Amino acid sequence: MKKWLYPGLHLLGWMLLLISGVQSFMAGYKANIYQVAWIKACGWPPLAAATVMTLTYQTISMVAFYGAYTWTAPFLFPRRRYGRALVSLAAVFAAMVVTRYVMEFWFLQPVLHFENYFGRPVDPRWYITNCISYSYEYCLFGIILFFLTHAGKIQQERAEAELAFLRSQINPHFLFNTINDIYSLVYRQHKDAPDALLKLSGILRYALYEENRDSVSLEKELTYCGITSTSLLSGLTIIPTSTFGSMAAPLLKASRPFY
Repeated sequence: MKKWLYPGLHLLGWMLLLISGVQSFMAGYKANIYQVAWIKACGWPPLAAATVMTLTYQTISMVAFYGAYTWTAPFLFPRRRYGRALVSLAAVFAAMVVTRYVMEFWFLQPVLHFENYFGRPVDPRWYITNCISYSYEYCLFGIILFFLTHAGKIQQERAEAELAFLRSQINPHFLFNTINDIYSLVYRQHKDAPDALLKLSGILRYALYEENRDSVSLEKELTYCGITSTSLLSGLTIIPTSTFGSMAAPLLKASRPFY
């Protein structure tokens, strides 16, 4: 996935929500005497006033969404630290309440002359409960999106870690066994000793330059493991030639001797 695609999808989603909210306001504000009075009092064009007000309240939803996505969800998955998740969720709720208060009393009232409570005093307990009840679903959306976007990534990282661990465990055994085999050939002054040493050199070169790739040619992998489609070592299953041309993760896990 391209780097710009993921932020672009987020931006598109919020823009669609903004457009939907503005359309809903413009379709029905003339039937609401309070909204008509507000539009006249603020002196802004109705479309501009509706866009700014909708965007202002949408900011609270964005705080809820990205707060839960960034702070709460990582404690739930994969860490499963539920106590810290609850604390972080409480912090997200607090951020939602503070954001709404700032937007309503420090921006909408002085700039747009928007009075959401008709001049009446606001009970703090009701204010906090009302704010959470209107925006908590965005917290859920943020947590769900985190699960969906990180589940595959975490599984991939876990598989890569297991593969790296397997390589680190088996490659030393392969090297030790091969060196012992070559030592035996040299000790007996066997004619195949030079050829075995060249094969070891080729395999080490292959391991150095190919093994860290995500995938290599299956034919090359089998060749450097000392296996071909027609010449097989004892105890190994025959591999048909149709597999050649396929790609596979490089392993180089042979621990058999050359001869």
